[in-house]
Amino acid sequence: MNKVDETRFILRSESPVDVPNYSLATLGDEIEATAGEGTRTLVRAPITHFADPTPQLRKIENRIVRYEREADLLRLSLAFTQWLLRASLFSRSTDSGRTANFPK
Repeated sequence: MNKVDETRFILRSESPVDVPNYSLATLGDEIEATAGEGTRTLVRAPITHFADPTPQLRKIENRIVRYEREADLLRLSLAFTQWLLRASLFSRSTDSGRTANFPK
């Protein structure tokens, strides 16, 4: 029967700025660490080098638009993802941020 090497494993990692890629991870020597932290070193050897298939999605920003309804002067807000709305709905405001030009 083959012996399993429990110090090596495939690791998939990603972040808000890095696309998912795979590495061969090897656990190393034990180190001193605070409670809840890793107690061994980790060495990564890249397996894949995937390029970002949709770099334009990294530019997406969430926004909150605040406006006052003219009919009853009620203050409202709208959360949206910026790239989904047409730029023609918005104009620069002289106060804080952007204000919406909603149809009347």
